[in-house]
Amino acid sequence: MTTSFDGVAERAHDLRERVLRAGGHQVDIVAVTKGFGADAVEAAVAAGLVRIGENYAQEAVAKISGCRTAGLRFESHFIGHIQTNKVRSLVPVVDVWQSVDRESVVLELAR
Repeated sequence: MTTSFDGVAERAHDLRERVLRAGGHQVDIVAVTKGFGADAVEAAVAAGLVRIGENYAQEAVAKISGCRTAGLRFESHFIGHIQTNKVRSLVPVVDVWQSVDRESVVLELAR
């Protein structure tokens, strides 16, 4: 089964409009592509969504690295719980850590 990302740009535009109408002039949208391939990142970036969120460590490393190697420019966010032993593999590809919930993760990030 293949996934079609037709309509992403239109849906992104509609979402931006809803956020603005709700008073979110300083709100940034993070497009979460977990569970989808690099083509989802490509579709999001093409629609002007330049903040991409992931929450599976191995998937994030492979997908973000591959997309950046292919020349896509975006800000990568890691969202959700992270295991301390996964931090080192993510550091080279993650720009923003959305949730750090334990001191052990903070200490690993500091290393």
